[in-house]
Amino acid sequence: MKRWLSLLAAAALCAGTLSACSAEGKVGQFKTGGGGVQISAQLYEQEYYSADGKTLLGKYSYEVPVMTGTADDTSSADAVAAFNDGTAAWLEEERNTWDATMEDAEGYYSAYGSSVWTGGHWVREVRYTANQMDRLLCIEYQHYIFTGGAHGYTYYSSQMFALQSGRYVEIKEMTDDPEGYTRVVAEDILRQIDENDVAVQYGY
Repeated sequence: MKRWLSLLAAAALCAGTLSACSAEGKVGQFKTGGGGVQISAQLYEQEYYSADGKTLLGKYSYEVPVMTGTADDTSSADAVAAFNDGTAAWLEEERNTWDATMEDAEGYYSAYGSSVWTGGHWVREVRYTANQMDRLLCIEYQHYIFTGGAHGYTYYSSQMFALQSGRYVEIKEMTDDPEGYTRVVAEDILRQIDENDVAVQYGY
């Protein structure tokens, strides 16, 4: 629960400050403490078939941000390594989770046959948007999951990376008034719900 609340707060922070960010989309140039770096997208995809090879049970498609340095200096190199190591760890966790999900899918297939997949194979998709504030790079991930039923669902998570210090940061490091910050986030969530956006209401 604590991790989920942290992700929610981070997403709210990124969304709330979006107007102040330079929205670079999939590729962007960003400044670090001692030089510049670039963010570009790398795509990882895999399909999972039943043991008999007859049925596509599911697949994933992860669009992942990769950082490269545009200046030959230690600060940029350290920032690039820290960012990419963090992204690689996140990607490994995501892929391991989906591997476990597909093991469940294979179990369902073995028990019930291909009729379980008449509505389509299971899907896991992740896309991202990169936004930069003064000294903070925010990566917002959009997750889509379909594991049978009438429809899939979408949710969001985010990561924040301090460009000058070259490390990932959390909400608690960005304020000396955690309770006040939590109150502001809660008020913004309520404001969004009050705007009668059904998707937002369901999301919260």
